[in-house]
Amino acid sequence: MSIPLPRLPPQCDGYRLAVVADLHAGSLSGRKETEWLVRHLNNLNADAIALAGDIGDEHVNDITRRKLEPLSHLEAPDGVYYAFGNHENMYGIEDFRKVFRTESPFKETIVTLENEHAIITPSGMGEECRIAMVGMADWSGTASHPYTGQIAPDFQKAIRSTPGPNGTTIESDTPVSSSLPMIMMQHEPANMKNAAKDGVGLQLSGHTHGGQTWPQHILLAGFDAISGLHEYDVGSKDGPSYLWVSEGVVGWGPRLRFLCKTDLAVLTLRNPEAMAAEGLTPDTHVTVSTFGMYLSLVLVPLGLLAYLIPAICWTKKRVQDRRSRKSEADSAGKGTEKDIEEVSESDPVASV
Repeated sequence: MSIPLPRLPPQCDGYRLAVVADLHAGSLSGRKETEWLVRHLNNLNADAIALAGDIGDEHVNDITRRKLEPLSHLEAPDGVYYAFGNHENMYGIEDFRKVFRTESPFKETIVTLENEHAIITPSGMGEECRIAMVGMADWSGTASHPYTGQIAPDFQKAIRSTPGPNGTTIESDTPVSSSLPMIMMQHEPANMKNAAKDGVGLQLSGHTHGGQTWPQHILLAGFDAISGLHEYDVGSKDGPSYLWVSEGVVGWGPRLRFLCKTDLAVLTLRNPEAMAAEGLTPDTHVTVSTFGMYLSLVLVPLGLLAYLIPAICWTKKRVQDRRSRKSEADSAGKGTEKDIEEVSESDPVASV
């Protein structure tokens, strides 16, 4: 998948970024699935790796650490970058911060970004080749009752902050240079238009699992996208920005997938001018998962109507039948009373 990244220098043309999300290691997947992921990501030979949230999905303990440990064996020349998702927040974000930012072997091998950024300086591509990688806190931090320790996404803080030693954050008055190409990991695929206006050239998201099992795709209609590559042109002089939504590795709940796929992607970042000169355009076709969402928006309401109309008709008939029987019973009762009165008037003895 080739993506023209705004402001990407010609020296960086062809940079390969592997992207994955939603491993859900913990209650829903174990060490075996993590080892599978690491093996396949390493085989992709990407320049850098982005883990776009919901990698962990269980309260942190020794068993969870064992399930996550293979992630420390991910290999990429320019590093492995990780932003949390809503499930890390759900199961104790403070513990996940501690594990990935202060404990070995994770702190030495994975750059964890939470409202922070790091500058990628690819080896062998020249001094002008630099890319800003921003990692955001999850949108669940904006809830009225957030989980303990959770924080809301803060882009202005993120472009002024970098991770420091022992889990600290180094803040600066100067934001990351606006001349650098900017990639942002944001687990939930939302608020992309504002991100594009802020100078983000590529947002990496997950969360949706591509709908996972149809027809629950309909529940995702409120997100900016649920799968694949999407273009956002907000009138920037640098050209359109892009949103990539991973369909995830494992997913959540039953281990079933229908009208979606297990998703490990390598995004080839292109200099926009070089890509245009080759006559290439980004592949923003409608994915199977997106088609499934559109299909569910049509068929689910029709299915409900197909069920409700007979149900309403049956209920209406039952009510009418009940009223008819009551009316007949009332008429029969009145007739009996009238017969008794007539008998009483014609037979004085009966009345005695």
